[in-house]
Amino acid sequence: MARSVTLCSDKTPLAITVTYPQMDYLGLWHMPKTDAPYLCIEPWRSLPSRQDVVEEFDCKSDLVHLAPGGEYQNCWKVAVAGE
Repeated sequence: MARSVTLCSDKTPLAITVTYPQMDYLGLWHMPKTDAPYLCIEPWRSLPSRQDVVEEFDCKSDLVHLAPGGEYQNCWKVAVAGE
């Protein structure tokens, strides 16, 4: 599975690449029913809840569970090209 995505435009030489080697999912979204001039690119470790569905938090798949005082590290990178 690809672990990076690049967004570019035919109107500008700029491009943005998001690399997320330790994340399993990628969310792409913007505010619905608007002409919002942006696109959110979010690496996700687990999937969000489904609309209008209430799920027990402990039953969600792909969550990272930490013991009290535990630590979790993850990295991802955003690179802008063409400036």
